[in-house]
Amino acid sequence: MIDKKFSTEYKNHIESAELPVDYQAEILSNLKEKAEESPKHAFYKSNKFVASLVAAVLVVCIGLSVFLSFNFLKTQDVTLSFKVMSATNLKGISGAKIVFISPSGERIKDKNGEDFTAFTDENGTATVTLPTNEDYTVEVTADGFITLEESAEDGNYYISPIMNDDTYRAVLTWDKECDLDAHLSVTAHDNTEKINYYKSDIKDENGAVLAALDVDNETGDGPETITFNADDYSLWHFSVCSYSALKENSKLSLFEAKPKVTLYQGNKLVGTYTLDKETADNVWCVFEIKNGEIKLSNYTYSVNAVTEIE
Repeated sequence: MIDKKFSTEYKNHIESAELPVDYQAEILSNLKEKAEESPKHAFYKSNKFVASLVAAVLVVCIGLSVFLSFNFLKTQDVTLSFKVMSATNLKGISGAKIVFISPSGERIKDKNGEDFTAFTDENGTATVTLPTNEDYTVEVTADGFITLEESAEDGNYYISPIMNDDTYRAVLTWDKECDLDAHLSVTAHDNTEKINYYKSDIKDENGAVLAALDVDNETGDGPETITFNADDYSLWHFSVCSYSALKENSKLSLFEAKPKVTLYQGNKLVGTYTLDKETADNVWCVFEIKNGEIKLSNYTYSVNAVTEIE
């Protein structure tokens, strides 16, 4: 800001100088504007600039903080512990190989560019620290077993031994603490036989086992496993029943237990089926097999006793 006394003296010098009239008038006009500018106005302009600068810096800092926090969460390590077991007897499998697949379908690599791999110990357990907490998939392989792909998370992985080409295996698992039961019925020549928690096998007329309940699990996440030879002239029908809802009056519904059925044939995975609709019923019909053809049923109903299950 220009001092008023100095401005007056400067004005006198301008007027006494021999300058063109237009140029002299322009200088005096500019001098007058500077002299009349108040300290308050100058202070306001200065602080307005500073405030704008501070606001801009804050916006940049907040944005940078959010960015760094997001990337920290995406890149921090995550440790998983799991156990690999046989779906037919729940024995831990030693030396099972686990590789990890990213959401984009690529195998995760370690710092040497090799597949990020874990192996189970003599008890079938393994603990691994992954480089980020993305939604990985695990691929579990072991000699004599069918390859399994599952979401990577703490818990148990149940893998199926390889079978004959005409043999099927259905493995039921669930997420909540309750008791779900696998049910298999076979109808041939107007005669129906069933496997459930109190009847563990079905035999032919010569005493050979056609179907067997390998595992009956009453707690936790399963599994319940049934292995069967589906011949061409019989109708095989697989269902899931919530024994907790039926006998224990549990408030946990069949749908809330999140049942999942994994079906194998021979040395391959046929399909994985989940209950995809909310229901208050206590029985879920999953699939039927006849003449080597698998037909998904996927409907529910309720019973008052296990003997009423189809």
